[in-house]
Amino acid sequence: MKFDSKTNYVAARWFVFLLALLMVSALAWSQHNKSAPPPPHQSAPPPHQSAPPPPHQNAPPPHQNAPAPRPSSPSAGGHTSQGNAQRPTSPTTGGNRTGTQTGATGMNRNAGTANANRTGAGTANANRNATGANASRTGGANANANRTGGANANANRGGTNANANRSGGANANANRGAAGANGANNRGAANNRGGNANTRTAARQQKPDRTVHVGNKTATFRPDGRVRTIQTKGMVINHGLHGRSMVVTERNGHRLVSMGRRGGYLERPYLRRNGRAYVQRSYYMGGRRYAYAYRSYYWRGRPYYGYAPAYYYRPAYYQWAYQPWPGPAYYRWGYYQDPWYTNYNYYYRPYPSYPSASPWLTDYMFSEQLRQAYEARLNAAAFPQWPALYASLAPPAAAADGATPLSREVKQMVTEEVKQQLAAEQQASGAQQAAGGGDETPKALDPSFTVFIVSSNLDVTGDDGQECELTPGDVITRTSDTPGADNKVSVQVNSSKKDDCAGGTNAQVDVSDLQEMFNHFQEMLDAGLKSLAENQGKGGLPTAPDTSTTAGEVPPPTADDSVQSDLQAQQQEADQAEQQVTAAGQGADNQ
Repeated sequence: MKFDSKTNYVAARWFVFLLALLMVSALAWSQHNKSAPPPPHQSAPPPHQSAPPPPHQNAPPPHQNAPAPRPSSPSAGGHTSQGNAQRPTSPTTGGNRTGTQTGATGMNRNAGTANANRTGAGTANANRNATGANASRTGGANANANRTGGANANANRGGTNANANRSGGANANANRGAAGANGANNRGAANNRGGNANTRTAARQQKPDRTVHVGNKTATFRPDGRVRTIQTKGMVINHGLHGRSMVVTERNGHRLVSMGRRGGYLERPYLRRNGRAYVQRSYYMGGRRYAYAYRSYYWRGRPYYGYAPAYYYRPAYYQWAYQPWPGPAYYRWGYYQDPWYTNYNYYYRPYPSYPSASPWLTDYMFSEQLRQAYEARLNAAAFPQWPALYASLAPPAAAADGATPLSREVKQMVTEEVKQQLAAEQQASGAQQAAGGGDETPKALDPSFTVFIVSSNLDVTGDDGQECELTPGDVITRTSDTPGADNKVSVQVNSSKKDDCAGGTNAQVDVSDLQEMFNHFQEMLDAGLKSLAENQGKGGLPTAPDTSTTAGEVPPPTADDSVQSDLQAQQQEADQAEQQVTAAGQGADNQ
């Protein structure tokens, strides 16, 4: 009997032990399935392989594939997750599954593991129930915090992932059952969305330009391997984003400026009058020679040039051009079949009728600028891009595929500036020229003149740090009047053609470049007044009063006969310099 009692006692203890074991197992299984995350929201943003950093007031706009930040609910401890692009999470008592670890390991499921977030291990709020864009329960191609499987890089629950797998293996970071101390997927670590290793800001940083020295030549290359500038023996060769844009040679007091095969000008001293020094520019453009004069002056220690009219019209003609005409003029331009217009008619269309001369002059100026832009683009095509010397062959990031065509509002802005210049020129025609001396503020900074038509190829850098190009016919507005230490003022792009800076781009432009745009505006206005005087009374235009002229600020200069041959010789010298630099650069790159 004693033996039977002992046997029963042992059997009872084994029964209780087995029953307790089964209850623990059942409890563990129920807790495992109790908090399964809800299915993905049908409008949840798609995963992105590199999550953006927290918003910054000067940060560039978000990438088109990046998920937009969404609000998260505050936890019981008062913390609200920010900048994680997660869907709202349920309130918790600290974010841990069992509330057992709230210290530096940050919301891990079990105390003692450095990186054991159940899901969302790569996010700022890596709660078990987090359902943000990077915390989906099941794998796929999501880069961060998928619960199971796939070829994911970080924080997946299981599978062949490199980091933060749920269970075991030889993973370096945050395996669920590992005891490693590496905290790479903890809340503040490098793989978090708010971390600093894979942020968009770092990805957007541009490589620096590369400089190569070849004998007495110095060449600067863009990060993608294309030539930016070459300097040699008094010559500077500039390349825009679409090819060679300008060559400048300064020797013996003369300045030779080439805009490529289409032409350029030779600048030299002209005369002195009323204490002012004037230069003349002999142009060779479009197969013809002509010349303009410019008064030279200084401002803040820098040289500037202002267009000096060679003649003025009678006051009656300016009044006729400024005031409304008796009725609308229906004028048909002769360029509708020209190659430049068929190429740019997506961007520019002339007015159907003209209530006064100002909109007619506006269309004249745009048509001339766009014709020049077309010729410049043909010229750029004549210069094949030199082979890339460095690793990246990507096209310019800031080149816009689309365009911002000239709107009626933008053309009206230019028309108003035309009217202002007509009034200013009429006033100048009857005024005595003031004597020179001292600093003179460039006309391009006149607060009443803020809209500019781009007159030559010009590279600028936008607020996002990306480089883009402006070409003749684009329209910009100066948004500041005082230049910075770099002599640049702020501008905004109003209208632009395909592959140019996108409309709305904010950039900085040197005051000297703006002054050249202002000069060209005045030159085109005078050329337009001349064409209007020649065509008044024809093609639907009303008859103008006296179109005779009077003496201008200086006598009209005569174009130098040598300008064409000088420009040709300059191009040959530039070609030779580029070939030498390119060959040397390729050799250095292949070593």
